[in-house]
Amino acid sequence: TVERLITQINKKTGVHTRGVKFVRQGAVVTCRIQLAQSVCIERFDTTQQLGRFSLRDEGMTIAVGKILALNRDRPPPASIGQA
Repeated sequence: TVERLITQINKKTGVHTRGVKFVRQGAVVTCRIQLAQSVCIERFDTTQQLGRFSLRDEGMTIAVGKILALNRDRPPPASIGQA
């Protein structure tokens, strides 16, 4: 799920707008995404193949993008069988 829209970027001027509540089709945004399960990803500037993603809803692609940063502050979830 998309947790928060951070900025919207104007394609023509490159100006970043904060406090965005919604975006229209074709918009360029920076957002924070929370995943339901673990996936193997990496920042785009480190590994391009693992740094791309697509968001799908009801069989339709609703967004594609690049991973700019990872939240490594949170500890990984404990595996099943570990105390």
